[in-house]
Amino acid sequence: MGERKRRWLYLLVPLVLAASVGAFSFLSSQPRFCNSCHIMRQDYSSWKSSTHKEVSCQECHQQSGITGFILSQMSLVRMVISNTSHFYDKPITAHIFDSPCLNCHRKIKKGIAVSNGIRISHKELPAGQLCTECHNTIAHDDVVKNKKQATMEKCTVCHNNKTTSAACETCHEKGVKITKRRKGPWQVVHGGKWRKTHGMGNLSSCSACHGEAYCKKCHLQMPHSSSWPYSHGKNAKQTGLDACYQCHQQSFCQECHWLDMPHNQKFLPEHPQIVMKKGEKICLNCHVRHDCDFCHSRHIHRAVTIPKKIGK
Repeated sequence: MGERKRRWLYLLVPLVLAASVGAFSFLSSQPRFCNSCHIMRQDYSSWKSSTHKEVSCQECHQQSGITGFILSQMSLVRMVISNTSHFYDKPITAHIFDSPCLNCHRKIKKGIAVSNGIRISHKELPAGQLCTECHNTIAHDDVVKNKKQATMEKCTVCHNNKTTSAACETCHEKGVKITKRRKGPWQVVHGGKWRKTHGMGNLSSCSACHGEAYCKKCHLQMPHSSSWPYSHGKNAKQTGLDACYQCHQQSFCQECHWLDMPHNQKFLPEHPQIVMKKGEKICLNCHVRHDCDFCHSRHIHRAVTIPKKIGK
């Protein structure tokens, strides 16, 4: 190869590469590029009917700066290869950083947002909390598998009358007609069947509006303390099982104990058979080994075998 041809080659190769990268970058920035993959067509349709339909895919899914651009292009190449080879995880998910959101919504970070009769101040939110913790359905509502929305349970983490006020008027405007109401755990446990459903939510959020005395009208200590699994047996004996059965079915006890609780009168003479059948692990769910040794080391001789039917 002559010197002249070599120079042309050195000039053309970078130009072709640059043109290819530029063409790929331009095409991949268009929403129809995403729609070219069959598996992304639902995502495309949901975006098309969303409030963000004028915002391109790249504007949300690409971080700011040259680093974000390079990482985005590398990710797109990987997606094309994965789609061609049909080698990818389902459902397809994406991690959205705050920087694309703040390109348009930076004022919300410092001010108060009012929507659908609710006032929300974002400046008090914990450091590091992502926008998608409450708004991950904003562009693909119908197809998002793990929906994360601004529900009452997230608000009552701080609005608990300890960290800050839990009064309704703090966030809810009066006289505003609600056009769209999100359905979360709070709506379920406060619905028409609340007597049956109110224990299904996060009990820690109950105290935001209801004092401990309110729950104690019907219940024991609510929500149960962290030591409850170790102390509930004593409480059950003192108050009776009817207090437990207000919330729990009898089968609930068996999920941990594997036995009818409390032990009936026949349990003591028959418990060796139960241990031989189900193993000592069933005892150690509640008891320590010392509880067994307290009786057995004193009264059972090593040379004596336990009868198959004790007390018969």
